[in-house]
This record gives sequence, structure tokens and C-alpha cells, in this order.
Amino acid sequence: MLRQLAVQDDLYISSSNIPHVYRIEITETAQKKINKRSEPFLRKRLNQRVKKLENDPKIHRKSLRGPLAGIWEIRFERRWRMWYRVYDKQKLIEISAFKRKDEI
Repeated sequence: MLRQLAVQDDLYISSSNIPHVYRIEITETAQKKINKRSEPFLRKRLNQRVKKLENDPKIHRKSLRGPLAGIWEIRFERRWRMWYRVYDKQKLIEISAFKRKDEI
């Protein structure tokens, strides 16, 4: 099940009045993982990365290969990875996973 990120969500708080190009949604599983495994400073850094994605989802990303083709990865804080899909026609970014590097 997907839910759209809103101002009151733990992960994403938008303070800008600039219209964003892409809408961001996060899977329930990914949100639970973020809430369970991340410290407040890490959530803040993740929030900054997500803000960059909504205007340009092609920035700082790596395309996964093989059976994971079509999924993109962002690395941050050296040990954390966030996986997401970009749907250009719908202007949608779906965050599907948030994992430590050693869990992948």
C-alpha cells in the first residue's frame, strides 16, 4: 500500500512554496523501516535527499541492474541505501526500500 507524503509525515516536511515537479510516495514497508531503524539526524539527512528528488529525480542516483532493473538507488551516510522507482509520465517517485548496505 502506498501513501503520499504530506507535511505532517515523519520523513518528509516541505517548507518551500516552490511547485515541485514530481510527487513522492513511500511504501508502508519502507516507512516502517525508516521509523524503526533511523536516528533523528539520519531522518533529517534523508529528508534533504528526498527534497532534491522531487525537483530532479535523476540527480545522485544509480540504476540497478539485472532483476532489479528500473529501480534506482541513492547512497548516503556511507552505509544506508534508499531504493526508488521513477514514473515520468505520472510525475511520481515511489520510495520502496530503505536499508543498510550490509542488508542488501
